[in-house]
Formats: sequence, C-alpha cells, structure tokens
Amino acid sequence: MSIMKFDTLSAAKELQGYGFEQRQAEGVVETLKKTIESSGENLATKGDLEKVEITLSGKIDTLRAEMTSLKWILGVLTAAVFSLVVKAFIFA
Repeated sequence: MSIMKFDTLSAAKELQGYGFEQRQAEGVVETLKKTIESSGENLATKGDLEKVEITLSGKIDTLRAEMTSLKWILGVLTAAVFSLVVKAFIFA
C-alpha cells in the first residue's frame, strides 16, 4: 500500500520537458514509483508508534519500581554494614 500519491503521468511529462525521451521518462518514473511503494511498506504508522510508546511506558514504570526496591535494599544493607562496623570498633 502506497502512502504517498505519485502522479506518474505528470512526472513523465515533466521529465520530457527537461529533454528526456518518452521511453526514458517512463523508465525513470516507473523506478521512482516502485521505490516509493516499497519504502511505504517499511514506514511506521501512528498506531505503530502509539503501541511502542505504551510498551515503553510500561517498561519504564517497571524499571522505576525495581529501582525503588533496589534503593531500599541498598539502604538496609548500608545500615547493616554500618552497624557491623560500629559494633566491631566500639564493642571490640
């Protein structure tokens, strides 16, 4: 499915106006048409981008939750190590 409209007749006539022979102009226009049509197959639609955004938002939320958990764990471990160091030096 081609997303962009391409007037092949007008393009061929324009090329002929620049000195291309009819056969050459038609060949160039056909090549351009195929290129435009094939590139349209690989373009993302607005819907595609919205799906990616929703997926990324969910993953970002998950990572934030995991980072919050890791901060708490790191805080607890830091407190535990600090208390062991204090115990070792003060009560040794």
